[in-house]
Amino acid sequence: MARPLRLYAVLEAGIGAYALAFPLLVQAVLWVYLLFATGRDPNAFLSILRFALAFSVLLVPSTMMGATLPALVRHAARSSSSVGRQTGIFYAANTAGAVAGTLLAAFVLIRTLGVTTTLVVTGLANFVIAGIAWRLGSDPVDEGADPEAAATDQPGHSSRLARAAMGAFAVSGFCALAYEVLWTRILVFFLGSTTYAFATMLAAFLTGIAAGSAAASRWVERVKRPAALLGAAQVSIGISAAVLLPLFSEVYTVVRAIGVGGRVTVFLVCALFMLLPTFLMGASFPLTARITAGRTGRVASTLGGVYALNTIGAIAGSLAAGFLIAPSLGIRNGILAVAAVNVLAGVAVLNAQSDARPWEAWLPLAVGGATVVFAFALVPRTQFFVKSAIYQEQYTRAGLEAEVLSYEENADASVTVIRDPEGEKRLYVDTNEAANESRWDAPSHRVIAHVPLLLHADPKRALVVGFGMGRTSNSIAQHGVHIDAAEISPGVPRAARRYFSEPNNGILDSPLFRLHINDGRNFILTTRNRYDMISTGIIHPLVSSGSSSIYSRDFYEMCRDVLTDDGVMSQWVPLHRVPLAEFKTILRTFLAVFPNTTVWYKYTPDFLILAGTAKPQTIDFRDWIARAQAPSVDADLGKDDLDAWSLLDSYFMGPEAVAAFVGDGPLHTDARPVLEF
Repeated sequence: MARPLRLYAVLEAGIGAYALAFPLLVQAVLWVYLLFATGRDPNAFLSILRFALAFSVLLVPSTMMGATLPALVRHAARSSSSVGRQTGIFYAANTAGAVAGTLLAAFVLIRTLGVTTTLVVTGLANFVIAGIAWRLGSDPVDEGADPEAAATDQPGHSSRLARAAMGAFAVSGFCALAYEVLWTRILVFFLGSTTYAFATMLAAFLTGIAAGSAAASRWVERVKRPAALLGAAQVSIGISAAVLLPLFSEVYTVVRAIGVGGRVTVFLVCALFMLLPTFLMGASFPLTARITAGRTGRVASTLGGVYALNTIGAIAGSLAAGFLIAPSLGIRNGILAVAAVNVLAGVAVLNAQSDARPWEAWLPLAVGGATVVFAFALVPRTQFFVKSAIYQEQYTRAGLEAEVLSYEENADASVTVIRDPEGEKRLYVDTNEAANESRWDAPSHRVIAHVPLLLHADPKRALVVGFGMGRTSNSIAQHGVHIDAAEISPGVPRAARRYFSEPNNGILDSPLFRLHINDGRNFILTTRNRYDMISTGIIHPLVSSGSSSIYSRDFYEMCRDVLTDDGVMSQWVPLHRVPLAEFKTILRTFLAVFPNTTVWYKYTPDFLILAGTAKPQTIDFRDWIARAQAPSVDADLGKDDLDAWSLLDSYFMGPEAVAAFVGDGPLHTDARPVLEF
């Protein structure tokens, strides 16, 4: 490789070109997916297909990104004796750039430019970097000082040790991404699941890695036994990950005690808690490079292989954590299992040393095992929920205590059912209260069902996006309408069947009802059915990046495409914790897709209902009263002291009034997700 910097320039240009083409590639992948998925319920084949398509789209740019580091090290390292130092320097710089990119994208670029324009800007930046690198890389590397030229078998760096180090670094990649996924699931309880929260956690994670790699680059070439340090680092990562479990429970307490700084304080607290394990993760790369490239003298090829193994491990770790470890073992047990793997990987490296002392293997194994067992005994499964921000605010700080009836960790979220001090059961998905038995909550579930069905002359089929505890679906069933309900978390209907069968009237067993464990957007995208009414679940748009997606123009357009000609779109809109500008954005976005929108408001100061249609709405007074007074419908309304007349009296605004109220302004779209910020 005579001009490695020229290779680096080509890779950067390729990444930039891919960023510019990415929106088109996504559309192509979506087209392929719909060929197989349209009209089919979720199954193993479609899950594998989704993964394969996403993997294929990301494989090319991620491969090019992975190849940039070996090319840079090959350019800078003039001998195998300096490869560890150069690897550490460039790895630290690259990771520090990742921190900056994460924060800049989440806090500035996407908010101000949108997703597509951000891709264009960053893609053009890649081309600028490529041009600079091409210019600087015109001179070939001095072949006389080529670190690829010869092997330099250094004492203690045996083939067995090199294999153990490479294996441990691959396992380290597996564990690092598994930790990231599982730690994110924990921190959701304290930070929420907004774009800011995810970016903060990721930036804190990467900051530790960058610091560790930078620090290790300063002394890695002077270390006489790098394998001993690598093994100790892996063992220490596992031990510190186990120790972090009880510490993570106190994130809310620490942030509240500091009391100032906002997201900066949250970032610093997360970074501090994760500092030791992530620091050691960062230090592991230059140590591994020192051991492996130092033995063979082949810098770029060996380093590329090491980096590739780590990346493969990282891919496996993220998949395993999300789809296997969290659902089967749970978050607490999953982290402890990954910690045990980390300890075993470190012990394997320590044991592979030719000059290893006997205690160097068994002592770390004993300490690591004891720490894992201690953390298992110290931290209950429900610890993170009862220490969460929402539980602390609603109960602990008020001197109250709720009984946790059920706690289940699914692949996508944690589902918790509690009985509050007043005896009412409440359902939480992560930290979002999805539903409760209270008299205060009930009207929203009924109104969002009855109003749009009474607006339709003859409804036959309805879709509910987000099952919750099933009250809305039960109210729809009182009209004799067939119901499809899309719910992404399997723990939600299980909790509804066990704890909320009275408020939902056993709807899960109704012949009119069919449950689909599927993401709502994916279900709408792939269904062949047409619906007379679509009702979105009662999910606050500002609690997470996922919840805001069902308030986007793109989502409403998808719903419009599966509505019948006279179909009615029903959207619950909260009035609490929504600033006026964001509230107008929600209504404006809905109105952009459903120009004949009416607003219904009366029962609590906390919500209103949007009813949108393609055609102008008309209310047949006699038909409305007659159908609302049908025995099953009237009985359901009567549970909240409602009737046909009071329901009709909740009409609040027509299309012209809505348009005048919201005025001109931004829309919430997938490309410009303004509600997430």
